[in-house]
Amino acid sequence: MSHQETDGIDSTYSCLPTSWDLFDTRYEAWKERRRAERQRQRRLLVIEEPRRPYIQSMPLEVLRNIIKHIDKSALLSARSVNSTFRREITIRMKTLTRVDLAQFLPEMFAIEGEQPVALILSSVPNVQELVIPGTVLRVLRNPVVELIAGLKDLKKLDMNNCFITFKGLRKLSESLPNLEELSLRSTRFVDREIDFENRRESRAVAYLSLSATSTEEYTSFFLSYKEIGDHVIGKLLLWKNLKKLDISGCVVEDSILKRMLCELTHLEELLVDDPRTIERLEREYGIQAREQPQLTALQNRSHNGLSVLDRPLDNLRTLSLMNWHASDSSVKNIMEKCTSLRELRFKLGYRPRNGIEPYFGSTKLITDHLPHPELLNTLSLYNIRADSNWPLFFSRCHRLKELTIEPMPSEADHLGDHVIFGRKAAWNSLKVPPRLFKMLTKWKRNMSPSLASFVICEIQPLTDPYEVDLSVSDTFTMPLLPDYTAHLEAMLSSLYRLDSLRVLSLIWKCIDVSLLYAIPDSVLRSIEVLDLQFGFDTPLHKITTLIERVCGRFCRRD
Repeated sequence: MSHQETDGIDSTYSCLPTSWDLFDTRYEAWKERRRAERQRQRRLLVIEEPRRPYIQSMPLEVLRNIIKHIDKSALLSARSVNSTFRREITIRMKTLTRVDLAQFLPEMFAIEGEQPVALILSSVPNVQELVIPGTVLRVLRNPVVELIAGLKDLKKLDMNNCFITFKGLRKLSESLPNLEELSLRSTRFVDREIDFENRRESRAVAYLSLSATSTEEYTSFFLSYKEIGDHVIGKLLLWKNLKKLDISGCVVEDSILKRMLCELTHLEELLVDDPRTIERLEREYGIQAREQPQLTALQNRSHNGLSVLDRPLDNLRTLSLMNWHASDSSVKNIMEKCTSLRELRFKLGYRPRNGIEPYFGSTKLITDHLPHPELLNTLSLYNIRADSNWPLFFSRCHRLKELTIEPMPSEADHLGDHVIFGRKAAWNSLKVPPRLFKMLTKWKRNMSPSLASFVICEIQPLTDPYEVDLSVSDTFTMPLLPDYTAHLEAMLSSLYRLDSLRVLSLIWKCIDVSLLYAIPDSVLRSIEVLDLQFGFDTPLHKITTLIERVCGRFCRRD
């Protein structure tokens, strides 16, 4: 090709657009079309939002199932989620028949929990069992009392460790005539409401603030408010349909107890645990009280109250008289009237006889005067002296399944080691405190034949031995009782007469451990639980020797 022809071709191509210019032009056109398409889509796109929050649009069955499984302690918080939750929780609260406020609310001081308690009480109109512990609401003031009084279906009411006025108690007794069970454990009765407005000057508020430290000044000041006197008994007796009454932790005199037993004709279960001690009497009547012949009359100033009990207690099935300050004649009289008793727990209050020497009642107060021991299922006798009448008494207890005996005054010693032998279907268990656990486990590894068939478990001691006040042994003197050891041995030997016995508990303080070997082999092989509590001063080597020997006898032999 000639040079002229080449120049002609170059001039021709130079007149055409280059490839990059073509690309840029088409790319700009594409962007314009894309931009226009996006604008068109934005104009046509409609974002639909739900009319209500999503949690409200869930199926009602799902929501109710969620609320059904919410813990009671979270119900009040769940009410604030939204109106739907609040409505469904309100419906659920109306279906509750048993309410324990300790499951809904944490521990609070005095009246701190009054508003949430009022909210709960106003939401449970159909409740039949109500528990108001003092840890949640210590003081029951008029607004709360009014709400309780409005629960017309209420059958069981528990107000343990609370403060309530005489007026409030009367309001409840008049508004809830069909109440069947009432618990007033350690309840304090006051004549007027506690003044929290002037709390700096109120002894009651100071007592509530310092109750954990048991300050002597305030403790002694408020001890009288535990007494069920004439101002209280008049209100209690308005509950004519009561079947169970728990007044443990309250001071109860014989005359007041007599009125309860005579006028509450439907009563089936009565629990009394009098908190008074000789130290309280010394504070009230002076340090010279022990030397005054009137002391016995002061402690039992109505000791004839039960001697005129004029009707049998046919309905009474359960009777718990713990730390009860009464004369022997009162005990005999009430036992003779209990014609249908199934469960008895009894402990005379520690008291000096004629203000000189310690005294604790004889088991004859029970065994010789209880008319139908063949009906008993459970018998617990504390702080009581064993006598020679046990074989005959046990031969009459055909149904007795649980027996607890403390054949020594409770003040004789502190509780020490606690040992429990248990029988299961496939194995035997042995529960011991920590200081015995390592020792017995080592013995078992060394193939001790008596421990080989036991599963050894560790239980915590009842008290910290390093915090125990050991002054009791200096002030208590065991009364000299003739043939007391022989009576205890006879009692243990006659246990074989209890054909139905399954649980045997012995509180063995200040007594020779070797006496426990008198328990017959037939008893050890038939019972399911052997519960032994020893005194703080019981030698350890005697306990370990007893454990090894009892293990061999406890094993069932076919």
